[in-house]
Amino acid sequence: MKKMGRKEIIDYLSGIIYFLIGVIIFLIIRLLGVRLDGIYINIYFLMWFPIIAIKRKKQYKRIDVLREILDVSLEEIRELADIGKYDLMDWKWDKSYIPSRKLYLLEDKLETMYIIQFKQRFDFKEYENNRKDSTQINISK
Repeated sequence: MKKMGRKEIIDYLSGIIYFLIGVIIFLIIRLLGVRLDGIYINIYFLMWFPIIAIKRKKQYKRIDVLREILDVSLEEIRELADIGKYDLMDWKWDKSYIPSRKLYLLEDKLETMYIIQFKQRFDFKEYENNRKDSTQINISK
C-alpha cells in the first residue's frame, strides 16, 4: 500500500469519526426506546455526500489557485497527476474523472513545488482573505 498524504489521512479520519458519531447517536436513541424508521438512518448517511462534494470542490479550487500562482500549465498538471489524456481546450473538473487518490497526490506535489519556490507553506485561507480584501478595495474606489 502506498503512503497516504496528510490531507488524505485527515479526510479519512474525519469520515470515520462522522460515521462513528452517527452510530453512537443511533444507539443512544435506540436505548431511549425511540423507534426509528429506516428512512431516518438513510437520510443521516446520505447527508455525507454533500460534505464530500464540498471537500472535492475546495480541493479543485485549491489546485487551481496553486496552478495559477506557480504558473503551471494544464499539460504539466496532467503529467504531475498521472491522469489520462483529456481535451485540454475544454478542461473542466466536473467533466473529467480523476480518482481522489490522484487528486491528493497532485495537491501534495503542487504544495511541495510552492514550498520550494516560496520557502513557506501555502495558506489557502490567507489567500482567500487577501483576495476578498483586494476586491473590496477595488469596489470602493
